[in-house]
Amino acid sequence: MNTTPDYSIVIPCHNEASRIDGLLGRVQRAFAGLDYECIVVIDRCTDESEAVVRAIALAMPNIRILSGPTRLGKGKAIKQGVLEARGAYIGFIDGDDEIDPKFLRESLDRIKSGDADIVVGNRHANGGAYHTTTLRHLTSKIYQTMVWLLFALEQHDSQAGMKAFRNSVARQLFSASMIDGYAFDIDILSRAHWMRLRVKEIPIEQQYKGVSRITFQHTLEMILDTCRVYDRHVREIVGRWARRESIGALPVIRSFAFLPFTTIIAFGLKIVLRKRSA
Repeated sequence: MNTTPDYSIVIPCHNEASRIDGLLGRVQRAFAGLDYECIVVIDRCTDESEAVVRAIALAMPNIRILSGPTRLGKGKAIKQGVLEARGAYIGFIDGDDEIDPKFLRESLDRIKSGDADIVVGNRHANGGAYHTTTLRHLTSKIYQTMVWLLFALEQHDSQAGMKAFRNSVARQLFSASMIDGYAFDIDILSRAHWMRLRVKEIPIEQQYKGVSRITFQHTLEMILDTCRVYDRHVREIVGRWARRESIGALPVIRSFAFLPFTTIIAFGLKIVLRKRSA
């Protein structure tokens, strides 16, 4: 395998023994004939995920496995894979095999063509689909509405488990990210916004397969991390406003309108999470 492949595909894997083989097979088909590496980050699995991946790697020499003794969290697992990636173009896709890697191939090709710095999947766009339970679909919509209110980002589906980057962009964004859990996407997209990077969306399909890794505790932590990212977002707005940079009136209004509420929510969540972990 070339030491500097065109594409690096990062896959976070936590207890996906029954599905990771299907995903890796689809990656192999989607990127057939191309120069790529596949980095699987084993995030302290308690099932046979690592054994399954190592067995597949015997027939797929372009698979690289990263494994450690501690639980990283989704954001930190992807960050570790991105910072280890050698490809000129880097993408990640969830290890649950709910999104077809063909969409990641399309995203990476668009970046390679010079069309964008970052490409994100949008399950709610025309041509996209999110086949899931009513509850999951509703909570996704509620969270995206909250993100839109707080950050005024142009992207409409921040949490889709597939995104692609130019190597230099990915390294800059993930090196700076401090969010280890499920809200890392917001941190990345918020930083990309202030860096004025070209972020494009493509419609993708996701098929829910009946197993969710997100618990109630994860949900609380995700909301807390979103509030933390928003705090940094507001500091960025105030700093640019103080320097008299042109940022528009809407971000300033939103920063002053919502910061008191997110501060109170974050304070309350810290207390709740501390009691739950005691």
